[in-house]
Amino acid sequence: RIKLVNPEESTLRRSGDGLFRVTDGEATADPAVRLNVGALEGSNVNPVEAMVSMIAVARQFEVQMKMLSSADENARQANKLLATG
Repeated sequence: RIKLVNPEESTLRRSGDGLFRVTDGEATADPAVRLNVGALEGSNVNPVEAMVSMIAVARQFEVQMKMLSSADENARQANKLLATG
């Protein structure tokens, strides 16, 4: 058996396991709530968009790491010039 409820958003809080819980007591059954029989729930993630985003972030990371190593190399060269002068 499934208890169908329609709680107010202000009475809900997200718990550590990712589920929403009612903060004050227990949610009461709502006779106006109905199940949609035969409907399929779809994913809220677009895999192609997620993959493209992941590739873009990886490329940005590579560029930033190259920039840091270049700045480090420039600092070493500057220290070498100042030490020999």
